[in-house]
Amino acid sequence: MIRDAIFLISVLGMLPISFRAPHVGVLLWGWFAFMNPHREAWNVAGLLRINLLIALVTIGAWILSREPKRLPMDATALLLLTFAGWITLTTLIAISPEDAQYYWGRTVKTLVFIFMILIIMQSRVRVHAFMWIIAVSLGYWAVKGGLFFILSGGRYRFFGPDQSMIYDNNHLALALVITLPILNYLRMQSANRHVRLGLAGAMLGTVASVLVSYSRGGLLGLLAAFGFLWLKSKTKLVTMMVLIPLLASLVVFAPASWKDRIGTLEDLSQDSSFLGRLHAWEVNFKYALDHPITGAGFYGTVSNDIFWRYVPEAKSGRAAHSIYFQVLGDHGFIGLGLYLLIAAVAWHNASWIMRRTRSRPDLSWAHDLAAMLKVSLFSFFVAGAALSMAYYDVYFALIAMLAITRRQVALALAEETERARPVGAVARSWQG
Repeated sequence: MIRDAIFLISVLGMLPISFRAPHVGVLLWGWFAFMNPHREAWNVAGLLRINLLIALVTIGAWILSREPKRLPMDATALLLLTFAGWITLTTLIAISPEDAQYYWGRTVKTLVFIFMILIIMQSRVRVHAFMWIIAVSLGYWAVKGGLFFILSGGRYRFFGPDQSMIYDNNHLALALVITLPILNYLRMQSANRHVRLGLAGAMLGTVASVLVSYSRGGLLGLLAAFGFLWLKSKTKLVTMMVLIPLLASLVVFAPASWKDRIGTLEDLSQDSSFLGRLHAWEVNFKYALDHPITGAGFYGTVSNDIFWRYVPEAKSGRAAHSIYFQVLGDHGFIGLGLYLLIAAVAWHNASWIMRRTRSRPDLSWAHDLAAMLKVSLFSFFVAGAALSMAYYDVYFALIAMLAITRRQVALALAEETERARPVGAVARSWQG
């Protein structure tokens, strides 16, 4: 009860600040969405819908504030709006209406949050603060996972917050993988030596937590992140000399149970979990071929009837276990096309930012952020191919951060161009 009281007082104490400063409300909203701190409370605080209260206060504060009221209509915003409309249509005609409406509600809440980010978090300081929220929120679970592993002697798997997107150990591992580059961005941008050392330690702890999650998907995501960093590194030899001993030492000291679990990657043909994934991919693909426009609606292909129709030998229905097949089965080829376009625009935004800030010390923060978020996206695209995390809120938040950062860079470059124009040219432009 004492922990509940402290937690409630702390959160409720932030609401008046959020009402006066909507961007604080967005940060608080993100903390609840990403970390799910109320799931750590024992009694009343774990039952209250505090996240809904935070969302309502933030939206109300935004309406009454002087913050911009229009959604910046760039490619990211337009595609997200179109995607929101499309998943609404597929929900209306879903084959499992109750499940579809539940997951539609959860996904739309995520998208509303993303739209609030795109509108309100329009400055370097706010972007940086949001990165800290992601790092702290998921860093908490990395630390807790590491401690759990040590105290249990590596005998048990570690799970995330109950009733959340990252409860499953595989999903939690991927969430930690995409947080790793964010920790590195914060380390690169910090002027305080002690903060940099602390973030470096947090990165090592995050790597360890991913490895001890017993998640093969998380391991693939981690290898993808390290591989991408190595390919982009200007000091490939040094990077290799650091990464290889680090991974080797962690593997050497891992318990036998972990080695047995990861060792199943050597013979996937005998792995029932992997065979189940193949069945799920087959079902979602074949269903989409039969219903190419709208798919089955959210989680429609999970039903036993659908599974047995396309894969008679399957024991039961199961989730898609792939962000790509998940969206394909849920929303058809049009939905998958929109989803991939959103990802492509985010990747393009990161590349655009990096090209235009490469030789700009004043915009080094944007270059570092875009480079690290590219690593996060790459890890998500690779590991997500085997996990059902298509609608993960942190992923969409990173896409929003790239859109905002591109806008901030474009404004900075435009202002510099305007200042560099001759005075006579500026006067003629005003006369014209």
